Amino acid sequence: HYYVNLANECDAIYVHFGGTTFAYDKIKSANTTSVDGIMGGFAGQAFSRDQKIQAPHNVFLNYSVLLNDVFKSSLRSEWDPNRDKLFNFFEDDTTPANGQKADKVTIQFSQSVRPYLVYDKETGEYIRYQFGVLHNDPNNEQPLTFKNIIVQYAKHAPKSNEYITIELDDAEGDGYYITNGVAIPIVWKRNETPNECHYYDLEGNELSINVGKTYIAIYPDDYRGGVIFE
Repeated sequence: HYYVNLANECDAIYVHFGGTTFAYDKIKSANTTSVDGIMGGFAGQAFSRDQKIQAPHNVFLNYSVLLNDVFKSSLRSEWDPNRDKLFNFFEDDTTPANGQKADKVTIQFSQSVRPYLVYDKETGEYIRYQFGVLHNDPNNEQPLTFKNIIVQYAKHAPKSNEYITIELDDAEGDGYYITNGVAIPIVWKRNETPNECHYYDLEGNELSINVGKTYIAIYPDDYRGGVIFE
């Protein structure tokens, strides 16, 4: 359900396959533009199950079909010009000043899941590893790479007996911006109205980042020892 917040702050069409009652309530209350693979007019059009993989985590999205259906529909497919953009970008590749070394970034989610990203100086990107091996895209066997990493510490709390939520409604916290083998501390603030999140350096300047893919890890603020820079 907290993914609805993230979609809204990106002014994105929220594509999902079902969801919790909390998520459906959030979609309705926030008037989120969504494409649901289970219910609604888009159900079954761009989603399919791979029977070679055990359900329920065997649903795949046909991106080209989705784009066709979305652009032929009444759904808005352009950025709202009245909204602030999520990120500002440097015109030239920029390494943060006075940062700490971050050639390897480990982001531990559990005792068994300890992904890490290693900076490649030749490409200027971080390469992701999972379970001690390269994390490859099975469609092309190429490793997942990112120009930037953002670690965003946020409070995690029980939503009910079955669900944990990430508290993002009118919330703020701290974290790190990581690029070019360097990490600097940052802060973030999110306003539920108008569904915008902004990142700042410690001097209060709005954060600018390098052009390229950005890996954002929203991480429990009470388990900071799981984020390791080397």
